[in-house]
Amino acid sequence: MIAEASAIIWFAQIDAGADAIQIFDSWAGVLGDQAFEEYAVKPVRRIVDAVRALRPAARIIAFARSRL
Repeated sequence: MIAEASAIIWFAQIDAGADAIQIFDSWAGVLGDQAFEEYAVKPVRRIVDAVRALRPAARIIAFARSRL
């Protein structure tokens, strides 16, 4: 549900003239490999796919803080 709501916000920002949108996950680094895939990668992929479906030229930056 959060991924879908996030995509709606990104549509509004893109339509308002944003040059790019950024998805920032500051907690991704505390997740193990399996949890990282499930709770960081998959939701971000859903957001990116939703944005790309309706705004294919949108510039998207995804940043997940690493465990290093």
